[in-house]
Amino acid sequence: YVRLDAELYSPDVGKSRFGIAPAFGAEIVISDQLSAGLQYQHDFIFSDDSISINRFTASLRVNF
Repeated sequence: YVRLDAELYSPDVGKSRFGIAPAFGAEIVISDQLSAGLQYQHDFIFSDDSISINRFTASLRVNF
C-alpha cells in the first residue's frame, strides 16, 4: 500500500519557528507475517535561515 502523511512541529531550540514535514512511503506485504517498506520525508523548517532536511527510512515488519 501507499502512505502519505505530514508532520507539523514548533521547535523550542534555536531560531526555528515552524516546520512542516510531508512524507511519502510504500510498503510491500511479502507474506501474512512479513512486510518491507521505504519512506521519503522532506522537512521544511521556516526560520531566519532556510533549512531543509531529507530523510529516507527503510522498514521491515514481522508480525508474530
